[in-house]
Amino acid sequence: IRAIKCSDMRSVVALPKLAKLMVEHPSPKVRAAAIRALPRFGAENVHRIAYLLIKRLQEKEANEVIEAASSVLIRLAEEDKKMAFNRLKSLLDTKSASQIAAKVLIHDLKREDLVAEYVAENLPGKEEARLRAVGMICQLPKTQRVIAEPQIQQVVASIHAGDKQDPAIQALDCMGASGFQAIRQEVLQPSKLDRPVAARALSEMAVKNDPDALKTAETCVLDENSEVRNWCSQSLGKIGVMALPQILDLLKSKNSDLKTAGKNALTFFDDPAAKDELEKIRADNSGWMANKKKLQIAEAVSTALLKIENDLQDAADLKSGKAPTHPSEQSSGQTPEPTEK
Repeated sequence: IRAIKCSDMRSVVALPKLAKLMVEHPSPKVRAAAIRALPRFGAENVHRIAYLLIKRLQEKEANEVIEAASSVLIRLAEEDKKMAFNRLKSLLDTKSASQIAAKVLIHDLKREDLVAEYVAENLPGKEEARLRAVGMICQLPKTQRVIAEPQIQQVVASIHAGDKQDPAIQALDCMGASGFQAIRQEVLQPSKLDRPVAARALSEMAVKNDPDALKTAETCVLDENSEVRNWCSQSLGKIGVMALPQILDLLKSKNSDLKTAGKNALTFFDDPAAKDELEKIRADNSGWMANKKKLQIAEAVSTALLKIENDLQDAADLKSGKAPTHPSEQSSGQTPEPTEK
């Protein structure tokens, strides 16, 4: 394909070859590359095979091919652009192509109004349509996301596992303060979700240095349910330096479950602003005079310090163009299982 693009091959020869690739090749990557090569041979010539591009805008086609075909069609004649728009609009109602259709309509055709209207109409609807609408919220510009706020409880009800890949979690995170408050309310007084799922959702939100998140996490980390404690302790760790006093209280607790929650929080602690304070805490709880309880605190704090140092090193490596030295070992998609060495 690169050779065809850079050669002096006539369009009458090149275009049929590229058209054959975009229709018949088994690899979506190759089909998309063939489509993106078409404009090299002139809009008027590509217009003659526009009907083949229009056929690529279908639910069974791969997303990258749909995106490639759309990007070419909108640069052609007005009639081609209009046909592309109509096909993409119809794809909003499909299961596999709705998200890529929304993306192209917003970013390429600048029709965020159409997608915002779709979201507003379908959030209160049946489950399939609601899930499609939820998946489009983050694609909308920030100013348009408020369209989902009147139906925010429908977004909350769409949460399943509550992991980072959950479209409803992503949507609530994109909605900012209103999304966070909806999850916070579910943790404190569940109405749409099981409390462990709500606690997990809270741990996936952007909670760093958030006072409301701190109040919520320090309450739910005392919960009798071990899953709730684990996820809420993870939130404490992600909040950062603001949560350090609460984490230390957990480490000093005589209750083994709460002590475990404190250790778990520190495995997710990655706030460089707390480095000096953590080093002081470790020093105060170390040495030959330290008892077993203090040494356990020092060991837990060392876990957080090691993570901070590794993260700082990785950031420095990325800045200099190197591969990260210490790839993250955390997986927030699974329930944390703290262990004591």
